[in-house]
Amino acid sequence: MFQVDFIALTSRIQVYVNRQKRGAIRPTKKIFQRRWQYAVGLSFFIIFLSMVNVHLSEAVSVDGSRKPATTKPERKRVPLLKGNYQYNDISLKILLPPAAEKEQRIQKRKNEPLQVGFGRDVPDPYNKQVQDYFTWYPLKSGGQTTVFTVTSPGAAAIRLAIRADEIPQGTEIRFFSVLYPEQIFGPFNAQHIVKQTKNVTPRADLFWSPVMEGETIGVEVYAASPDGAANLSFAIPKVSHLTYSPRDSSENHLSKIGESGNCNIDVVCRTTNPVKDAVAKIIFTKDGNSFACTGTLLNDTDDDSYTAYFMTANHCLSTQDTADTINSYWFFERETCNGADPTYIVQRTGGGELLSTKSTTDYSFLQLNAEMPDDVYYAGWDSAALSQNATVTCIHHPAGDLKKWS
Repeated sequence: MFQVDFIALTSRIQVYVNRQKRGAIRPTKKIFQRRWQYAVGLSFFIIFLSMVNVHLSEAVSVDGSRKPATTKPERKRVPLLKGNYQYNDISLKILLPPAAEKEQRIQKRKNEPLQVGFGRDVPDPYNKQVQDYFTWYPLKSGGQTTVFTVTSPGAAAIRLAIRADEIPQGTEIRFFSVLYPEQIFGPFNAQHIVKQTKNVTPRADLFWSPVMEGETIGVEVYAASPDGAANLSFAIPKVSHLTYSPRDSSENHLSKIGESGNCNIDVVCRTTNPVKDAVAKIIFTKDGNSFACTGTLLNDTDDDSYTAYFMTANHCLSTQDTADTINSYWFFERETCNGADPTYIVQRTGGGELLSTKSTTDYSFLQLNAEMPDDVYYAGWDSAALSQNATVTCIHHPAGDLKKWS
């Protein structure tokens, strides 16, 4: 049995709660009181508690709560591109050669996350400077845009890395899927890109785009002024070529449906407990290679906040560089037992801030940067030690599969 410094982790939650109360973080919620929803199905967190001896002078427990829906439905919050483009009108299409066999090797190693994609180098000259090949289009509303695509043949999904030399103020970058035009993320401005690339190792000074469906990712760049367009300077050194889609609902692409073991049962066949809606599938990227894991939203001790505290495993990610690349996928599950595969999955981007991590007890505790979807659940938790023969239930995405009960 391991001994974990759970006091330090609980204190970390309280520190951030105190920041909220001082106004450093804007509060956004009211808690529902449901004490019977402690800890059941808290994926990695509850397994973590079952494996350790927790030593606290006084146990701490927090109720779970549901994030209330807003007045604007999730499906109507899709951002729009600045311009209106037809694919045939895009002049800059960067096409990588088909991946060589040695590039496509997916590593499967014990106690490491499931690899779902591999890194590929973008060829010259785009890996050094790409702005020299832009064609700019003036907008009637002011400013100008350029658009280009990057294709890695055969990819089920793709994300690209940007190394920014100069991103002038007023610049906006949006990413879109050519396969699914409604999949658009942005705008990302200079602050977003610089925040993610500062104070990191030179090897990781990259801004990773959201994961986009299909083998082609589109990029729109908006410059508010002619000087902004003239001074823009960035490169695209790498893409991550995903071997299957994390969210496509078609039978041939939906990521890892049915690949988990027989002991893992569709969660909707076993429980209607709302804690299942606290569990998300995550995709993240290390050195160009992409991986899949599971994590759980945790409630905090402040009755007036919906801060996105998130627990996953240390063996999944343990550095800020990797935390910056997180995409989370919510409601990746069937609506009814033995029903149809899901068609509505909510993707969030923006990474997160790594607050605490420890390899001996295999946890990483983060605060996700994106606003969480409507109707997600913030799982309750209890720091009291579990009895030695306690029954433990896990709700997770084993092998990247649909949400399971095991």
